[in-house]
Amino acid sequence: MVATYPNCGKFLKTYKKYFLEKEYKISSAISGRMNKTCCKCKNEKSIQCYGNLKSSPDGLRYDCNDCRKEYRNKIKVHIKEKNRSYYESKKDEILEKNKKYRIDNNASICEQRKEYRNREEIKNHIKQKQKEYLSIRKLNIQVRRKTDIHFQISEIVRSKVHKMLKNKKTSYTNLIGCDVNFLKHWLEFRFTPEMNWNNLGSLWQIDHILPINGFDFSKENDMKICFHWTNLQPLTALENRQKSDKLLLHHYYNNIVNVTRFNKFRREYLGYQAVNESLQWLRLELRYGKNPSYEVVSNNTTEIDNPQPSL
Repeated sequence: MVATYPNCGKFLKTYKKYFLEKEYKISSAISGRMNKTCCKCKNEKSIQCYGNLKSSPDGLRYDCNDCRKEYRNKIKVHIKEKNRSYYESKKDEILEKNKKYRIDNNASICEQRKEYRNREEIKNHIKQKQKEYLSIRKLNIQVRRKTDIHFQISEIVRSKVHKMLKNKKTSYTNLIGCDVNFLKHWLEFRFTPEMNWNNLGSLWQIDHILPINGFDFSKENDMKICFHWTNLQPLTALENRQKSDKLLLHHYYNNIVNVTRFNKFRREYLGYQAVNESLQWLRLELRYGKNPSYEVVSNNTTEIDNPQPSL
């Protein structure tokens, strides 16, 4: 039930009349004065140095802007804490209000931002900040490359993918068919005794068993086969330089056996479809490839790599 009060309309009329008269008195008081004495510093200053306050007789604040600014600086921490607590108490309401304002005034906001960014001092400021950010980011990347193995692996694979697939929108994680953690375990499974994550890049490198230059990257299936985790292996830097762009068939067949062993060790059944696709691709290349851009090397050895898994 809604509460009602007698003479409500009469009260509102009186209230409105009172404030209209007060506003008139305020405007009259201001129009006849050019200066005012500050209640704090006791200096007489122009009325332009005072903020508006409708509750005062002349419509101006009692303290000047300089004194008010000095006071706010003194209680800056208190004001900050007060504003934070207010924001937390009404966070949802404020966010909803701001969202509605941005939707209703999207065009004017975009125009204001455009004008702001086009100012010469702002352009110079942005350029300076970008230089500072790039130097900091470069330093952070160098540190992460030395300390974060996952980041190190992803950087190597990502750089190869980005280099070969410019302007492609396919995510590199989709291409390798697994996340970085899984790829780390796979490479560790293929480690030889002298390999570890501390000598990545110096002693050993990540190699593509089926060479990159043998694939046509206009075909999505070729991209998946080339960069899939089943086509990656750790290889010493010397062996990788000697291998170059060659396809060593014994490496390929060893890898098929190692994929099976890796799945048995983890009790998973992953990568078999990729192996089948790469095998079909290789058969077609060897059978129908007229001018291959890589050298196929056959090795009569039947020895299969059998590294001790370090998982």
